[in-house]
Amino acid sequence: MSAPQFDFHLDRTSVRVRRLDTPRTDVAYWLTQPVARRVAAVEFLRQQVHGPGYVNKRMERVLTAYRLDENGLRQTVL
Repeated sequence: MSAPQFDFHLDRTSVRVRRLDTPRTDVAYWLTQPVARRVAAVEFLRQQVHGPGYVNKRMERVLTAYRLDENGLRQTVL
């Protein structure tokens, strides 16, 4: 079963400036949309930011623990 295809495009002619305390209407709209369409919209936005080839790359998980010595200098534990 393949994922449904949605045609998203960026309408550069429709730009609105609003105050941050103005109630948002886009949330109500997206809650009425099927999950597949919402996921496709997120993917569209992700591709705009990272590019279409970024989907195969993964973020590296990094954990570094430090311990402060008596002088306040940090020393790597892990």
